[in-house]
Amino acid sequence: MSKIGTRQDNIGKEGIDSIRIDGMPINSLPMVPLAHAKLQWPEVRKTQRQNKINNIKAKYPTQRVSYLESRIKECNENIVRIQKMIGDNQQLMQEYTGLIALCDIREKEIARIPEDAPDREDRIKEWMQRVPPYNIDAMRQQVKQFQESIDRATEVIAQEYKSIAEFNEVLGLCKQRDLELRNLGEE
Repeated sequence: MSKIGTRQDNIGKEGIDSIRIDGMPINSLPMVPLAHAKLQWPEVRKTQRQNKINNIKAKYPTQRVSYLESRIKECNENIVRIQKMIGDNQQLMQEYTGLIALCDIREKEIARIPEDAPDREDRIKEWMQRVPPYNIDAMRQQVKQFQESIDRATEVIAQEYKSIAEFNEVLGLCKQRDLELRNLGEE
């Protein structure tokens, strides 16, 4: 029990309850000092509220929820765009590989035509019309470049997923911060 004029510690007390004047809680003060102290309570409460707000803001990340959500959306859009590019490159790789295979078949068939065949030139011309003479080495190099591009794109997608996970973690903390601030009446 508190008595007027007795000293009491403020361990475990918060806010106005923790305030001591000459070692006494406010409610234990004589009438006149108590009245003077109570006049300052609105300012004390305002400061106490601001301190709570500042403490909440200090323990959480500073980013805005809308910013984090936009970054997550951007990462997802990048993933979709890169996956489309990978699909396009895979399709081109298949086309080039098919053309290379056709060229190989053409060359084997032309090589099988006897040198002394009377219609050799016509048969070669027919094969050349069926399968135009592409630069096979350049096409093989292009297929290799497509594969390297796909490999790099796959790494980028993995990084985007990692970024999304990091943003989601921070987003959860920011939503918790905003909830705690709203509970204090802060927007």
